[in-house]
Amino acid sequence: MSTEEKHRIRQFARAARQAIPAEDRPVLAASLAGRLTMLPEFSPCPCVAGYLATAEEIDPAPALRSLASRGCLIVYPRITGPGALVFHEIGGEWNLEAGPHGILQPSLDTPIVAKADIGVVLLPGVAFGPDGARIGFGGGYYDRLLQEMPDAVRIGLAFDEQLVGHIPAEEHDIAVEMIVTPTQVLRIAEAY
Repeated sequence: MSTEEKHRIRQFARAARQAIPAEDRPVLAASLAGRLTMLPEFSPCPCVAGYLATAEEIDPAPALRSLASRGCLIVYPRITGPGALVFHEIGGEWNLEAGPHGILQPSLDTPIVAKADIGVVLLPGVAFGPDGARIGFGGGYYDRLLQEMPDAVRIGLAFDEQLVGHIPAEEHDIAVEMIVTPTQVLRIAEAY
């Protein structure tokens, strides 16, 4: 039952975020950046795992540029196999290449950063629940990754339209500790 329910929620949330007009997206990303970069989790500046947004996702780039200007080391994921991610430091867009699923990722010649060195992980998602539950695209990449990084702060980034009332959680799912949208910061009391 939870697989069917997750599929239904995924379809609903994807349709909601696809309906956001293109001209509104940069404004919403800037608003999210303002909220995110003011969080106490970024003072002092930790190593931050970001991501390169797809056309549907809220773009974390304005926030990541701001954090980098304050001295945070920003790293990005690279898919290394089924369900496996490593993080690389990149020096600019010239160090990116197309990866699986059409998502840009760091090239192989960029420096790898140890997962233990990452203090904050920014997570994309299709939908987020009030308890920190998250639905991605179903590959399980971030759930596997977060099991290896129990001390990293987990922050989900989303448009407000991606917040739903309930997401069925499975045993392997790892919740975010915080959800940041263009209009709010939701701190989760007990993220599992």
